[in-house]
Amino acid sequence: MMALARGRLHWIVPAAALFAWLVILAFILPYDPDEAVYKIVAAGITDGRWPYRDLFDHKPPLIYAWYLPAGFGSSIEIERVIAAGALTASVPVVARIARRWLTGRQVPIAVASYALLLANPFFFAGANTEAFTLLPLTAAIAATSPLLAGMLLGAAVMTTPTAVVFFPLLVLIWRRDAWRAATGVAVVCALIALPFVPVWRDFWDANVRFIFEYGGTVSLSYRLRHMAAFPIPLLLGSLPLWCGALFGIVSCVKRRQWPVLVWAVCATIAVKSAGFDFGHYYLFVAPPVALLAGGGLDQMLRRRAYRIALSLGLGCSIGLFLIVFIVLLRASEPYRDVADAVRLQPGELYVLGDRSQIYVLADRQPERRYFFNVPLAVSASRAAEARASLIACPPELLVVPQTILFKVDWAGQVTELYSERRQFAHAILFSRPTRLCDLSRR
Repeated sequence: MMALARGRLHWIVPAAALFAWLVILAFILPYDPDEAVYKIVAAGITDGRWPYRDLFDHKPPLIYAWYLPAGFGSSIEIERVIAAGALTASVPVVARIARRWLTGRQVPIAVASYALLLANPFFFAGANTEAFTLLPLTAAIAATSPLLAGMLLGAAVMTTPTAVVFFPLLVLIWRRDAWRAATGVAVVCALIALPFVPVWRDFWDANVRFIFEYGGTVSLSYRLRHMAAFPIPLLLGSLPLWCGALFGIVSCVKRRQWPVLVWAVCATIAVKSAGFDFGHYYLFVAPPVALLAGGGLDQMLRRRAYRIALSLGLGCSIGLFLIVFIVLLRASEPYRDVADAVRLQPGELYVLGDRSQIYVLADRQPERRYFFNVPLAVSASRAAEARASLIACPPELLVVPQTILFKVDWAGQVTELYSERRQFAHAILFSRPTRLCDLSRR
């Protein structure tokens, strides 16, 4: 009984501290464009609109199920609290895996490392897909049944498609029974896709065809550079843990703890296959890095020189945490001013860019299928459809953010249709279109 209580203490304290910290971040960080997209699509679902057909996005459908509270009117901050709960719930799961694969004090070190990695503000996922994926993903690895493991991985895949690259880890764990895990993945994916049979062409177009189109826009040279890149803030914010993980690789090889190493490789592939280096993508590496750090830090703490180096690294990381926290406290939503101006004017709002949080801040639901720039920058046919719609029926209010990651070269053809222009800190608001709307072309 005492051993069980101590085992729980290994994760209860780090989990509680992690949840409190993530909740604080949830209410002070500006909105992420992807968070806004998920809220918009979820709100459309509650209003009877089909995802993919009526509101285009290219993410698997389970993320919109996670976002149903926001779809019924709750804020993105509340969604972030839900995501924080999901991340926190993965801590005891990682603790269970650590007790299975590690020994002695390596277990509490690994659990504490995992919580600290998730607490790194540069990792902050908010309510993005990765925050909801870690729980089913880690649970799949901790599962005691291959079928259950596959079903949990299926739920992860239908939240974030790159989770499919973790299937080799299940093959390594279950070996001859891996076919049962594959069956579980297939069954769950089929069940979740089943409700979309009425719009199956749009479902396939968004979740399969568009993904290949998106991948085709990234050059080989960029992919090679991206494979070697690593966000420095993520490294500096958790420097002792990364050092411990490097030592842990050696320890894992000596002990032949291949699942941990395979997990780390799969996680790296999942991160690098995403196409960009956003911090929240790296959440996938947190569990294997924490397990590696459990073994590595255990070895390093036995040597005085390493203990001193770790103490210095920990001090630097804490200092960086405090600096970042102070900066975050002073951070403000960059598009709040233009959103407040939109609130005062009636009519349809369209954001010609990839800053979908403007819709949420202005409390406006988009009315067109392609309501943000990602599909327009990737697909020429989608761009032509959206361009023709905007020119034939200009929305009453058009916002063009100054910072656009996915740009289109015909934006000027749309903005020239407006007679009034207002400059804000990070965006331009166009109003009073000079052309009457042809609703038949909308």
